[in-house]
Amino acid sequence: MNLRPYTLITLAALISFALGSHSFADVSFDFGSSHTDASNLLNDANDFDDAYTSSDASLTFYPLSSLEWSLKGDYTYYKDFIGLGNYSLGTGMTFIPLSADSRTPLHFSSNFSGRLYREGFQDFDNNTFDISGTIGYNLSTATQMRGGLAYNSTAYVRTESSDQESFTIFTGCNASFLGSNAIDIEVGYSFASYTYIEPIDPEFPILDPNFRFVKFTDGTLKSLSFSPRYSRPLGSKTGLSVLFTYREFFDHDEAIVLGSTFENLSPWSSVWQGRAVSLNLKTYLVPHFIVSGGVGYWNKSFLRIADLDVAFLTQVVERQDEQTKFFLNIQDPIVTGAGYVLETTLGFEYTNNTSSKPLYDYSGFNLSIGFRVRM
Repeated sequence: MNLRPYTLITLAALISFALGSHSFADVSFDFGSSHTDASNLLNDANDFDDAYTSSDASLTFYPLSSLEWSLKGDYTYYKDFIGLGNYSLGTGMTFIPLSADSRTPLHFSSNFSGRLYREGFQDFDNNTFDISGTIGYNLSTATQMRGGLAYNSTAYVRTESSDQESFTIFTGCNASFLGSNAIDIEVGYSFASYTYIEPIDPEFPILDPNFRFVKFTDGTLKSLSFSPRYSRPLGSKTGLSVLFTYREFFDHDEAIVLGSTFENLSPWSSVWQGRAVSLNLKTYLVPHFIVSGGVGYWNKSFLRIADLDVAFLTQVVERQDEQTKFFLNIQDPIVTGAGYVLETTLGFEYTNNTSSKPLYDYSGFNLSIGFRVRM
């Protein structure tokens, strides 16, 4: 079924209803656009450079003081690699039923979006849905505990072999100590439903021993994550934060997933175990500008990736990556007399990636310029 007209008509009707039912005091609007020159668009050893322009917009409504509802969309156009062009439409809600000074704050949120690609890349068309609920407990003015549940789903429209579904139980705490120091710690345990490739023995001998018949099998991938973050101000106009992440899979030795030619479209690019650490600085020392920058390091071990020829397993790849990334962003926000915010941005990012799979030995940089309007 073609989802484009149905999605557009539905969102248009929702926007018309919302605008007709609420005053502009209950509505906020956000629009942004940016142009990026990428020296390595596909994040691989092919080193393909291109430029692309992205635009996004959102309308946010507040029908109740405790309820936020948003409609959003984005569109990306590529200069040379035209087939990668895509757009998405979606909606989201946030519900905070108790007052801000409640000892046990509650927070619920959900989001849905559909993304469609241009001709040649329709296999990556997908719908995503997530919902989460969190309950907190204020031990004191400086310390808060929390726990919650989250559900995430990515469903590909034209193929089910890359669909992913996960359920996460998490708990955490944040605390301030020794004045302006703050630490936040979160631990999560996830159960992810996915489809993996299982080799099977053929009923008759074949000439090439490297070929194996396969079938797709549904399974559950279990993982444990641990993520502490430390932050503090450095003077009156500068802040520092350090984030560490650790993730480990369980019972995954037999898992083989279908690989993807393009790393930045692969459904498995974010499914890894290992550790990561990043350091970020943000300062207001330069008059009228917000300057932020940082460095990050990732050590990633991926699920085993297979190349398939119809129903045959031709090669299984073990992939281990180390990645270093540097970034610098400069923002110039201007508040107009009517209360609107116009913000121009300039960004630079450099990535170096080494991998046990030669295709993903690469480096590259992105240079972007853009603007954003909030009203």
